[in-house]
Amino acid sequence: MLKRLLIAIAAAAGIAATLSLGSWQWGRAQQRMDLHLATVMQGKMAPVTVAELTGAAEPLKLVHRRILLRGTWVPERTVFLDNRQMNGVPGFYVVTPLRVENSEAVILVQRGWAQRNFQQRDALPRVQTPAGVVEV
Repeated sequence: MLKRLLIAIAAAAGIAATLSLGSWQWGRAQQRMDLHLATVMQGKMAPVTVAELTGAAEPLKLVHRRILLRGTWVPERTVFLDNRQMNGVPGFYVVTPLRVENSEAVILVQRGWAQRNFQQRDALPRVQTPAGVVEV
């Protein structure tokens, strides 16, 4: 009799834990769908102007918004962020400052990813940087 009672209690505890975890997963899925919807809505808003970007009191409200910048690259200030993988291959994220046209503002732009040199680990990859005014 005691054995059956213990088995019933263990089964009830297992069912309760499973239901609780399922409910938690459902809530997480809802959070992720809400975040995706917010990201899509931000992406549909009008592009951010340079004035809005440089003078933003609450810059987090600009996350996932489109922006259109014109300016010149500052290639000598390019930064390589190490240990960034792409499809399992080690490399760098390439970040270059862009001096905004008709402004004193300089904006860091992540320009992409570059593969690491496996024969000479301290060598940085060559990155083509266009001269003159560019539109990003």
